[in-house]
Amino acid sequence: MTDSFKDELSEAGAWKVALGILVIISGMLAAATPIFTFISAMYFIAIMVLAAGVFAIIRMFQDDGAGRKFLDLILGVLSIAVAILMFQSPDIATATLALWVAIWLIVRGITELIWAFQMSVGRAMLILTGIVDLFLGIILLSMNDVDAVAVLGFYVAISLIFWGVSLIFQGALLRDVSRTHSSET
Repeated sequence: MTDSFKDELSEAGAWKVALGILVIISGMLAAATPIFTFISAMYFIAIMVLAAGVFAIIRMFQDDGAGRKFLDLILGVLSIAVAILMFQSPDIATATLALWVAIWLIVRGITELIWAFQMSVGRAMLILTGIVDLFLGIILLSMNDVDAVAVLGFYVAISLIFWGVSLIFQGALLRDVSRTHSSET
């Protein structure tokens, strides 16, 4: 393994850890949304979904393989589109917010599961994250509008926290691989 490749692995790992920390912080902030009024909570969730979309687009440039890049692009564009819709029409967004977030969670879950089976390391955490997102999305779809809106902030928070932990785990694995190969040479 060349020194430049080891450095790239280490740098990619550091980026994943940093993004993971930011996503976890976003998740913890999303968990606080029930304190705010309904409209401010909707805007807050829109900001979190927008951040998730931006993180997915950033991750697209770090991933190898056209399939992974395409999945990151789809997830990023979908997340950003949902956030823009929420900002442009808060009155309509409050009525359809749970549906959009449920779709976002299901797409995230499926994407994470697909990524998991393309990875050689860190697969278990990606599978767990994918299953959690799928579960949350399906449960959200099955709820009535009032109940769905009541738990929305918490569901987004749970998703973001699992995603952040998964990113940190992947980043730590990448950095460990680069260090292990550095000490062998």
